[in-house]
Amino acid sequence: MKIGWGLEEKEFEKCENIITIGSFDGIHRGHSIILKNLLKLATKYGGKSIVITFDPLPKEFLKKNNYQVITTLEEKLKILQENGIDGVCIIPFTEDFSKIEPYDFLKKIWKHFRPDAISVGYTHHFGKDGSGGVSLLEEFSKEKGIDLLEVEDVKVDDMTVSSSRIRDFINRGEITKANDMLGREFFFSATVNRGQGIGKTLSYPTANLKINSLKKILPKEGVYAAKVLLSSRNYGAMLYLGKRPTFYEDSRSTCEVYIMGFKGNLYDKQLLVKVVDRIREERKFRSAQNLRSQIMNDEETARKIINSLVSKQGG
Repeated sequence: MKIGWGLEEKEFEKCENIITIGSFDGIHRGHSIILKNLLKLATKYGGKSIVITFDPLPKEFLKKNNYQVITTLEEKLKILQENGIDGVCIIPFTEDFSKIEPYDFLKKIWKHFRPDAISVGYTHHFGKDGSGGVSLLEEFSKEKGIDLLEVEDVKVDDMTVSSSRIRDFINRGEITKANDMLGREFFFSATVNRGQGIGKTLSYPTANLKINSLKKILPKEGVYAAKVLLSSRNYGAMLYLGKRPTFYEDSRSTCEVYIMGFKGNLYDKQLLVKVVDRIREERKFRSAQNLRSQIMNDEETARKIINSLVSKQGG
């Protein structure tokens, strides 16, 4: 998959381009249909499927430090490659770029890509203040002879799938609803750091995790059933996010994972954690022994959740 930065690069100029444009945060079920249409159009026209996206995302740029992403740029590129996309053009979203009028933006896209076809969602917006919409894109496409394919909204449980709705579900710890809209398990990447060894005292040694990107959204504090990809092997796991109130009155939030069936040194290793389901909220226990008893129950619950998921997915 080719990757180009900005509209000044020549990476895609000599290609028969079929394009889509958007933030694609999360690459959810709605995005997946847009990408499938993109690939079909590329086959129809004998061209290359090109995703045009932004870094930082427009909302991320406008909200600065108050915005967290569902997928980092690195994760997004990995998923797009797995979907068979031929190329990605990453446009740096700057103050100057944010002020480009919608029609001027389309002219820049036309000049650089000369697309035969475009696939977008029906709510697609672009240009200054997001003031450009599908109606303008339709007019422009007719003017330039571009085949425009619009994707209608996708619904799960009568709710329209959107990145903002998925982000809300993750923030509330409603991870199964987020996963249903994503069409896959929400995941994050992390590096194992040395912790304080509390897990060992409870007979549940946990890996203390440092999330690879500060931009990455994480679920609400609590205990979750999870899967961990380590050295090309998947393990069942329990994920804990919280401040360990049983042991500390005031502590920074931590992220820890107990990997079922794993024995060995994890320090400095890279893990990919897929969050499957929420088991319970975080709470303070009267003693370490009470906490240990609860963790034993949590493990039993996590195993049932993961085994049920494996059965549904066919192994």
